[in-house]
Amino acid sequence: MADRQTPHGPEQVVEAKLEESEIRVIGQAGKVSPRDLSGNGYTYRYDWGAWNGFVRFNLTSSTFTANTRVFAAVSEPTGGGGKFIGAARYRRRGRGRARPAPPGAHHGGRAAQRPHAQHHHAAAPARRPDLSGSGAGQVGPGQRTDAKATSRCLRCAMDAGRQREGADMGAGAGTDIGFGEVAAAHPDRPALVEPDGTTLSYGELAARVHRLAHVLAGLGLRPGDCVAAMLPNSRAFFELRLATGRSGLYFTPFSHHFTTAEVTHVVTDSEARVVVVDASLLDVAGPALDAAGIPAERRLVWGAGRPPPGWTGYEALLATAPATPPPHPRAGGVMLYTSGTTGRPKAVRRELWDGPPGPSPYEVDFLTRVGVRPGAYTQLCAAPLYHAAPGLFANMAMQFGHTVVIAERPRTEDWLELVERHRVGVLFAVPTVLHRLLRLPAEVRGRYDVSSLSAVVHGAAPCPPDVKRRAIDWFGPVLYEFYAATEGGVTAASSADWLARPGTVGQPLADIDVRILDGDGRPVAVGETGGVYFRPVVPFTYYKDAEKTERAMRGGYFTAGDEGYVDEDGWLYLRDRRTDLIISGGVNVYPAEVEAVLIAHPDVADVAVVGVPDAEWGQRVAAVVQPEPGIPGDDTFADRLAAHCRGALAGFKVPRVIEFRERVPRSEAGKVLRREIRLGSAEFGSAESGSAAGPVPGA
Repeated sequence: MADRQTPHGPEQVVEAKLEESEIRVIGQAGKVSPRDLSGNGYTYRYDWGAWNGFVRFNLTSSTFTANTRVFAAVSEPTGGGGKFIGAARYRRRGRGRARPAPPGAHHGGRAAQRPHAQHHHAAAPARRPDLSGSGAGQVGPGQRTDAKATSRCLRCAMDAGRQREGADMGAGAGTDIGFGEVAAAHPDRPALVEPDGTTLSYGELAARVHRLAHVLAGLGLRPGDCVAAMLPNSRAFFELRLATGRSGLYFTPFSHHFTTAEVTHVVTDSEARVVVVDASLLDVAGPALDAAGIPAERRLVWGAGRPPPGWTGYEALLATAPATPPPHPRAGGVMLYTSGTTGRPKAVRRELWDGPPGPSPYEVDFLTRVGVRPGAYTQLCAAPLYHAAPGLFANMAMQFGHTVVIAERPRTEDWLELVERHRVGVLFAVPTVLHRLLRLPAEVRGRYDVSSLSAVVHGAAPCPPDVKRRAIDWFGPVLYEFYAATEGGVTAASSADWLARPGTVGQPLADIDVRILDGDGRPVAVGETGGVYFRPVVPFTYYKDAEKTERAMRGGYFTAGDEGYVDEDGWLYLRDRRTDLIISGGVNVYPAEVEAVLIAHPDVADVAVVGVPDAEWGQRVAAVVQPEPGIPGDDTFADRLAAHCRGALAGFKVPRVIEFRERVPRSEAGKVLRREIRLGSAEFGSAESGSAAGPVPGA
């Protein structure tokens, strides 16, 4: 069989031997048995209490012929971390023998930093228990879940898709994983670059994290308690995330744009024992903490020279604590509140692991699938860190040994300036940021060198195809996309994946099972649209809301309310959120499809499409458009937009109403706040909405 072509030349697959290395089998739990392994020179053991049902054994042979796909090799875990000693990728050659690629293949120099157009499955740096409760009977992601399913069922499509070849792990030999391990091995490596340019090394950051862990213990916090924070992007976020993560505590960051009422809800509902607030936000947070009954000694103010009455200084407390590592470190976690685009935010809570701190196998797998590797990379953290994805990328940067450049609400051009100045390799951005970057004049974009970027990761909201394609043309094949919710990650796709299958959001992450169900909970045929459901790797509940948890689940599968379909190879495509669906004359119209056409118009800065009541059709399609600066929002522009849509959409999808506003309401995560614009046709054109073109002639 000819070697596969990658973006960087032919993939080399040669014999390699990884002796006495701990191995994790990805995606075949329940299918590998002693009989499968016999005669291949392996010593094996089952450990169903680890890796969510993955089989673990020792590798003593350089070949493997059982029905499996990808292995990852690590040394023995040390205190919640470990060292990558390399990775073996096994390719299936029909029914014959598979051979591993050599550890570290394709990694050297600038081109090697470019992520490959393949799946990435990462080694697990520390043992974790099976939190799913499914034990040995758990169905692995490569298995059929319904013995009676026909050949057209979703499971078959997923199985077919998973036969594509695995990917290089991306970690060089000897790469440390885990904040403690990185800090011990590289104490002088820059860990954080703050917005004012101040740099903190890993050794210095570790000392502050240890001090903070002692402070929290001294305030009486015990495993399972919660620490909340209301902060802009800052060093304090990283210190709190790392300290709670080593103290068995929940960390709940929330928006620094919240009102007093919203702060009261989060602090009270989370039962936070300690709350850390930026000095600029005390007027908003103070009354909320009064209402929640938080005493002065557990109200910590960050960034104040001298704390005001009723508050305790964050830095003053740290100065009283030792910098030595606290005894008996224990893993903590985050408890984040959903964005609340459809109601009052609820906390997503997972059980904490009673073991040492460190990144989970799931987190490592997810990051490697989106092109992010351990090592001396530089990552730009400019998205709000209290959101799920930016916070995860920030924390994993510390676990992977990256240098993080912190930015707080940078202007569009500032993103490019920061990338060039710090030679940034990794960044996460929402599609709105990509769109704004692309709208910069060509001469502005041309001023900056962005060749250092090896992974530009986007998620949180749909990315219009035109934006995605132009971004790949600019940055190169380094764009990665993922589909996820606060409740868990689902799929990931590389640039090559997307270019081969435009519109896909990828294939499932390791141990994730995806189903497409109709309104009655029955699987739909391949290619048919239905509700997207997935089984989370780590179960969760909505804190103190069992009813909401039950409503969101169907037989152990969760839905975020999105509609989509899978193709015959198991690639997932999203249509829209079920609650956003427009039904006009009995026909479904997906707002995201119409928005993608409108945003491609050069005079449109932002857009949201909604349904408004219509006596005859039930609903009609309406667009709220933010024009580019200098473009008048008048009937002439509305007519041009309608004509633009008619060239790309069926007539029933063309907006019948186009309204112009100064701003399309979005959350800080980049999601359209449709509840603020889906007000009914009587609200369109109101004085406070801005100018409205009203009904579009001929649409």
